[in-house]
Amino acid sequence: MVPLYLHMMPMNELEYFARSAALNGYAEASIGLGVDPFAMLSELGLPAACLSEPDLLIPTQSVLELFERTSAKTGVLDLGLRISEARKFSTMGAVGLLMREQPTLRSAIGVVSENLWIHVGGVSIAIEESLDLSLLMPLIAPQAGGPRRQAIELMAAMTVKIIRRFLPTNWQPEMISFAHSRPRDLALHIKVFGQAPIFESDRNAVVIKKRDLDTKILEADPVNAGELRRYLQFIAGERNDRFVVRAEKVVSILLPRGECRIDEVAIFFGVSRRTLQRRLEEDGTSFEKVVQGARAKLARTYLGSNDLSMTAISQLLGFSCLSAFSRWKKTNAQSING
Repeated sequence: MVPLYLHMMPMNELEYFARSAALNGYAEASIGLGVDPFAMLSELGLPAACLSEPDLLIPTQSVLELFERTSAKTGVLDLGLRISEARKFSTMGAVGLLMREQPTLRSAIGVVSENLWIHVGGVSIAIEESLDLSLLMPLIAPQAGGPRRQAIELMAAMTVKIIRRFLPTNWQPEMISFAHSRPRDLALHIKVFGQAPIFESDRNAVVIKKRDLDTKILEADPVNAGELRRYLQFIAGERNDRFVVRAEKVVSILLPRGECRIDEVAIFFGVSRRTLQRRLEEDGTSFEKVVQGARAKLARTYLGSNDLSMTAISQLLGFSCLSAFSRWKKTNAQSING
């Protein structure tokens, strides 16, 4: 039986959409492989105008699936890299211009990560730093289709292309790693990244020296950067809810599925665990408090239903056993009763 709460909450609240500009480079890559791009679009119910009109809104999941189907049809495992080779910086529009006006490469990458949702919802570039290295990790939220080989490699290739826009032309990353398996032919990977990536790794990442992120962008103009930020807000609007509100929505959906771990929620937003914690702290809360708040709201709904047993409710709230739920219910009686 579908839980009562899920009947009440439209699942498309968390559906992600992309500008059709996300397909930039796809037509060239697919035609080069002898595939009709319009026929592939038709298979997924996408309009042909996606390849000529950059501002149509299409599901992010359809974009990812299009790349995977084309790869499977041609047997070519480096399609994402081929798309990256055909893609230009102009695809990024105002985000690309804002990136250019940042004081350092670190803040330029931050601009991409923070504003990528304007172009492709559900994807992000998370930054994790350790000792003298930085990991730039392409992430795709589960609701957007989850990690897909072609999209992950495309994002990694575009990350490297962005970095090379500001560093010397002979710059190379320290390492490239992918969670998926190694293809037979690595020629294009070596051409794009300057090295053979490590495959079947524990994460997808572009690894660079931390000091590279601190490289100053000499042509940066803070006044122009401010104007561009205001322009982005005007054309794209703000995200509807505070981060904590959106986090609670995600937690409320993942709890009944038994998948409500901080790492899972972070992936859903396309950020690292550390970034998720920081964003919640900025909103004056923590992941634990968000989970407790979401549980209390769900409990009020479930306990008001005559169709659910206490065992079923405990499972829907993410408890491993009825006794754990009973203890939590007693401790949190005031918040449950509202």
